[in-house]
Amino acid sequence: MLDSFSEAFLLHSRAYRENALLLELFTQDHGRVGAVANYIHQKKSPRKALLQVFMPLRVSLQGKGDLLRLSQVEAAALPLTLIGNAQACGFYLNELLMYCLSRYEPLPGLYEYYQHCLGQLQTVENLAAVLRAFELRLLTELGYGINLLEQAQSQRPIEATKYYQFLPLNGFFEVDDNVASSYLGEHLHAIYALDFSQPRVAATAQRLTRLSLAPLLNGRVIHSRKLFISPKSS
Repeated sequence: MLDSFSEAFLLHSRAYRENALLLELFTQDHGRVGAVANYIHQKKSPRKALLQVFMPLRVSLQGKGDLLRLSQVEAAALPLTLIGNAQACGFYLNELLMYCLSRYEPLPGLYEYYQHCLGQLQTVENLAAVLRAFELRLLTELGYGINLLEQAQSQRPIEATKYYQFLPLNGFFEVDDNVASSYLGEHLHAIYALDFSQPRVAATAQRLTRLSLAPLLNGRVIHSRKLFISPKSS
């Protein structure tokens, strides 16, 4: 039985029955949870204005099982303003959390990093760098972190001038030559340092994280990718 306050962000909502919303929330204390917000369409309902994506919230959740009841909600801070591709990036982060996180798995470090990334999306020019850093952090938090410094099995260091193949859930293996699917060690070192300033490193990071996230997404389509205006960030 859950009955507590927690900081939270709304990931997604949809109409539910006649006068309610079905919510997907990412909470600091309980991880991803589903909840019902009743009486949402009443006139002058303060909940409708608060239950928006990218709005820092404090919520009171009650109940048990997969679907809780939202008993109280209030603003925890001013809403984050994301426009254009920055907004599409925010939706992308939300979809990753919805599809990759299990319910009731507290990940306070990831929650804080998600909030940090939303703040960055308001100000930075290199939006793709924010996404790649979040994807890498998400993989690490879920136990699928990519070892960018050592080869799988042998634990030999990844060298800047050599090429490597990557197997999801396993790691990197040295190959004799540069082939289409290989990764240059220098690029892997840059990704480890979260330095995506070079276009080739950024492209390598995008390819690597997509490959690594595929088993967690399990075939689910990321719809927010369609919202990006060229140049693409996701």
